[in-house]
Amino acid sequence: MKNSICTCLLIALFFSCEEPVETPNFVETDFSFNGFEWDPFPYKFSDSIRTKVLEERGVEMAATEFSYINDLENTLTFWDRRISSATTPLSPSKIDSFHLEYEATPAIPYILERSGDYRITIVNEEHHMPQTRIFTTQLLEEMYKQGYRHLGLETFLPTEKAAETIAQDKYPKINQGIYLKEPQFGQMLRKACQLGYKIFGYESQGHDSGKEREINQANNIKDYMESNPDGKVLIHCGYAHGAEGNYGGSWEKTMAGRLTEFTGIDPLTVNQTRYMSRSIPDNDDAYYQIMNVPEPSVFINSEGKVFGKYRHESYFDVTVVHPKTRDITKRPAWLIYGDRKVVELDMESFQKEQPILMLAYVQTEEVGTAVPYDVQEVYGNKVQLILEPGPYEFILLNQLGKAWKASYNVH
Repeated sequence: MKNSICTCLLIALFFSCEEPVETPNFVETDFSFNGFEWDPFPYKFSDSIRTKVLEERGVEMAATEFSYINDLENTLTFWDRRISSATTPLSPSKIDSFHLEYEATPAIPYILERSGDYRITIVNEEHHMPQTRIFTTQLLEEMYKQGYRHLGLETFLPTEKAAETIAQDKYPKINQGIYLKEPQFGQMLRKACQLGYKIFGYESQGHDSGKEREINQANNIKDYMESNPDGKVLIHCGYAHGAEGNYGGSWEKTMAGRLTEFTGIDPLTVNQTRYMSRSIPDNDDAYYQIMNVPEPSVFINSEGKVFGKYRHESYFDVTVVHPKTRDITKRPAWLIYGDRKVVELDMESFQKEQPILMLAYVQTEEVGTAVPYDVQEVYGNKVQLILEPGPYEFILLNQLGKAWKASYNVH
């Protein structure tokens, strides 16, 4: 009953944050993306992703490309094409045992209660799930108060100048990192810059094996820390790179394990890639199927042990359980946090041009170069954007390259 009430409150919050439906005054304009030469169209139409991207780069990259245009339904559906069969549910005895032993507590305050005691905190992400970037974004402000001053990102090489440019401009650009063009990744960097974090890259390329990559990543972080000894370090990495202990296989240890080996520092490690919604409930992790939480949470037993499974002898200190996202055809409630609200716009006059991309740029940032605050592919007579208060420049782009622009202020 308690979770049902919380779910209703989330739904009520989502729709209470809406602004009235409006029709911005769009006018034709010249527009082009100023991104990587090898990626001239960083935000692709779904038809192109379903055909060209899927054929040339596979199902995982197709799912990731859908995430860049905030298409959650196709992101999860394409990602789950890798699954050969539904998850086997837990037995009734295991369900009873879990609920008797573990109790949920909100993840963000729990992590912040612990992170102050560490020199390094490592939080991972799923590259196709913006939800995991929002979670790290929500940690930034309080961790800064705890003395964290450096944000390390897998999306940059340590030799690139992108991080320095972001620090100067105070906003991210689409030609500065592989995953950076995803709007929630961009917002994570905006927030970090506003707070005063120094951003650095630690990625490694050109290696002969996964083991070499993990070793090189850890060495890059170690070298950075030696050159920047003041302040604590927050690392935002992908998937298993944040696991501690014996990972097994050809890697032996991950980046996090090597970092401890090279520096002698024990990091706080946070996993948020296991317990979150898939395209259908039957594909969810077996334990996640019996977990119902209204906000990111951790499950803890009476001895203070955090519940979480990983592979072989590797582990994370904290495993986050995200709220379920059941209606993946709509914009999810986890996009709403802080001052963000739903902005619904009338698109009836552009129905003949559809499908059409809607890109919402922060007005003080360079249109076509900056990472948009939000992106949507428009079908139908309305579109919903998730924006915080302030001035924006909207761009509409059709498949023929024709564009329109409009200024808009969110109150």
